[in-house]
Amino acid sequence: MVCKNKVDFIRAQDPFLCGLIGYAISLLTARPFCISVHADYERMNQMDPGGAAPRFLGSYNLTRHLEKFLLARSDLVLAVSGYIAEYVKRCGARPERVRVFRHFIDPRFFDPPTETIRAEPPVVSVVSRLSRQKYILDLPRIAVALAGMGVDFRIEVAGDGEARRELEKKIKDLELSDRIVLLGYQDRQGVADLLGRSSACLVLCGGASLLETAAMSKPPVAYDWEWHSEIVETGNTGMLVPEGDTFGAAKALKYLLQNPELAADMGRQARERVTEMYQRDHLLETRRAAYAELIGLRSVDASTRVTSESTVREPQ
Repeated sequence: MVCKNKVDFIRAQDPFLCGLIGYAISLLTARPFCISVHADYERMNQMDPGGAAPRFLGSYNLTRHLEKFLLARSDLVLAVSGYIAEYVKRCGARPERVRVFRHFIDPRFFDPPTETIRAEPPVVSVVSRLSRQKYILDLPRIAVALAGMGVDFRIEVAGDGEARRELEKKIKDLELSDRIVLLGYQDRQGVADLLGRSSACLVLCGGASLLETAAMSKPPVAYDWEWHSEIVETGNTGMLVPEGDTFGAAKALKYLLQNPELAADMGRQARERVTEMYQRDHLLETRRAAYAELIGLRSVDASTRVTSESTVREPQ
């Protein structure tokens, strides 16, 4: 099928089963091979050992060896952020073969409202999968700390997930039902509406939600987690607090809620940053360049490629 359809290169969406299949096809067809990496899988396992971290044949150790084996042999490794680029290098990817391959968003869909919406009490939005990996169970502690500071607020949470029942129990046990509202799954318009009426946004462990928050000109309060510092700079584009510092997150929210003009300015700067970094035409050009580089590798003799790959040291 690869030869019949004149496929130029093989791209795998992860360095595990998809990567193994892609690598095998690459060797059989003499096509260049790349892997896109979307997460720090080692950290994912540390945060939630029984959770969503990949398991190849049920073994985490085997999974780690497979990841290192494939990353070391990939013609290009496409990392979704600068942080992930460093992660794949630590896992054995050849530094000269790593490219930052950011996802793009359409900021126009998340244009800020033309008129300022002031909800009463002020809304703090959270857009997240309800999962331990997303630090969602820190939310009740943040709410308790913020309430203890005498701040009037309501946290509205868009999203669902396996930790919902545990989160609901904590909310009930801490008598926070009037402070934290779980909205469940929201489509893109629902998310945009939530962000539009928010005075501040809490992004403890975000992906697209951080980009959407910034694109909406809303100041994020974020944990200093993985790639967040590429977007959030305290005092300029939001507030960054140490990972797991629930009291610090509450203090940052208090500051934004009590200083709406400064918060609005941070939100504007956040939008400028994310629009510049995730500008669609620029990212498309980056992708074209990476794919052109891969296609150029087709001129390399297949036997030379196989020989050179066989000399790469096996992961320890």
